[in-house]
Amino acid sequence: MSNVVVATFVTVDGVMEDPGGSEGFEHGGWQLPFFDQDMADGVRDGLFAAGALLLGRVTYEQFAAAWPSMTDEDGFAERMTALPKYVASTTLKEPLAWNTALLDGDVPAAVAKLKWRLRRSSWSTPRRPAQGLSPSPTRRREPPRRGEQPAVGVANPALHPPGFRSW
Repeated sequence: MSNVVVATFVTVDGVMEDPGGSEGFEHGGWQLPFFDQDMADGVRDGLFAAGALLLGRVTYEQFAAAWPSMTDEDGFAERMTALPKYVASTTLKEPLAWNTALLDGDVPAAVAKLKWRLRRSSWSTPRRPAQGLSPSPTRRREPPRRGEQPAVGVANPALHPPGFRSW
């Protein structure tokens, strides 16, 4: 079974809303002064290690409006677009754009099925790190060990492009 890995930005006192400053929250953009190269490397490494993204409706809508037209030298935008995406929503209807499938109804059960399905499909799905390429120019990523499964990245508005500093 694949792992579900939650990737989120949160302050010590529990603030998660609008880290990039694009949503108009009174304290929006709180994360930008702390976003340095180490943090960029961690975000990039997490994205390249993921086998899929699990998103909520709002994050999906924000990402799908911004990421498909983005490009960068490191392949981050290409990876965002290429990864399969799964959206938990009771209001969206299929078909969804941007390589996305809908998880509706019993979301915990749908996520459990997704974890098993990704585990089974990951054996034949080549991923950039498995090809020996490093998603980070400053870190060398070893290829996955035999039997190691990719994670399902759970994304959030922290990676929302309009409030996101370019690296």
